[in-house]
Amino acid sequence: MFNFTWRSKSAKCKKSALKDKENAFKDEEDTLNEKEDTLNDKENALKDKENALKDKENALKDKENALTIEVEGRSWITRTAERAILSIQVSTEGKDQESVSNQLMTRVMQLQTLFAELSPRTASGEPTTDAAVTAWSMGGLGTSSDTPCSSDGVELDRKYTATTSFKLEFRDFTRLSSVTTQLLAIPDVSIGYTNWRLWGETRRSLGSRSRKMAVQEALAKAKDLAEAAGYRSVKPIEIVDEYSEEETQSEMPAGRLVGYGGDAALYFVPEEIHVKTKVTVKLRAEM
Repeated sequence: MFNFTWRSKSAKCKKSALKDKENAFKDEEDTLNEKEDTLNDKENALKDKENALKDKENALKDKENALTIEVEGRSWITRTAERAILSIQVSTEGKDQESVSNQLMTRVMQLQTLFAELSPRTASGEPTTDAAVTAWSMGGLGTSSDTPCSSDGVELDRKYTATTSFKLEFRDFTRLSSVTTQLLAIPDVSIGYTNWRLWGETRRSLGSRSRKMAVQEALAKAKDLAEAAGYRSVKPIEIVDEYSEEETQSEMPAGRLVGYGGDAALYFVPEEIHVKTKVTVKLRAEM
């Protein structure tokens, strides 16, 4: 005999239908969650817009209550000059053009030899530590001629002139004095002027410090004004550098002649250099 096991088809179908409904409920739940997330995103976006509007409103209020202040700041730093620029003129003249030119070249070679001795260089081309002159240069050669007239209006012999110039940068002011005295004893040579300067690195360092000091002074002024008017803080919105410059204390002669008995010596006193800065700062004071 055979034993048969019978299964209910309707029970199997019911179980499948329940799973389908369960899956449908899950899908619906996921859809509802997505809609909820979308609503939350919209709500957050609305809050962000609301906050942005409030920020704009506060900014407008701050702007209405803000006070604009414009002040000047100045600084003044004094240092003794570290370099002297000596200007030298060489001029020869005479009735013969060739001899005038030759005489000038003789003086030029004499001076070039002297200046080379004053400015020894290292193998890399830098001035040695004991070099009295850190740099020197020669200007162009110039020639001219004219025919002078006597007091009676009679033309005299044509006169020829040849000229050139040199500039030397001294850092040893003792040697500057002795060399200048030596130059004044050479025929056809004259001293033009002496300019006093700071060394390059010192100039850059003091220039930076001077600008900072000028801005700091302007900020301090603005804070005082803002506090006196009942404002809490200031914020710079514009800074204009009016000028940054160096100037000497006074216009002094190239040197001073001092006599000792029958001798005379020329000596130089370095001038004071003023590093000056002026700025204009515009600020907004806030409550």
